[in-house]
Amino acid sequence: MRDLAHSARLLGAWFYYPPDAPALAQLGLHLDEGRLANAWPYAAGAPLLVTLSEACRRPQLKDAYQQLFVGPDALAAPPWGSVYLDPEQVLFGESHQALKHFLQQQVGVSLMADRREPLDHIGLLLLLLSQWAQEGQEAHVDRLLGEFLLPWSWRYLEQLEEYSPHSFYCTLARLSIVTLHQWQTERGITPLQPRLYR
Repeated sequence: MRDLAHSARLLGAWFYYPPDAPALAQLGLHLDEGRLANAWPYAAGAPLLVTLSEACRRPQLKDAYQQLFVGPDALAAPPWGSVYLDPEQVLFGESHQALKHFLQQQVGVSLMADRREPLDHIGLLLLLLSQWAQEGQEAHVDRLLGEFLLPWSWRYLEQLEEYSPHSFYCTLARLSIVTLHQWQTERGITPLQPRLYR
């Protein structure tokens, strides 16, 4: 699961941290130099890494992150699963509580998000997925994908691509879709198909 761990860590970091975060400094350097495109484990994603490298040099990337992930205006593509899975489209809804129960009661993990936000942020889930893949926790990886990430992430990524004001996040959405398909195929996962409300 090394390829899954590597790709999930990169995608998670780009979704979770603002472009100027220290956590992305080294990653940005590798992206600029083309190393990530060459090392990307899935052939279909490599050209998108080249496009992503070009896009990250364009102006207003930080402003786009603020608009897409922080606000103050309503987010066009909210990055939290509960917005898509719960009838009232609220944060900390029933789907969030199910994820929290899975993490705390069944796995014994207590996540502390840096920004005191819901645990079902796509970036946070991808980073957790990367950690479990690196540790060889295959059952946890498959359940996180099949029950808590794949059921809603397609819709989120479609909206991110549609509403993003910056080519970096449009490309990141496309790269994520390609990569999620690859993971689903590799792992033989049939995700839950709940009704989506957004």
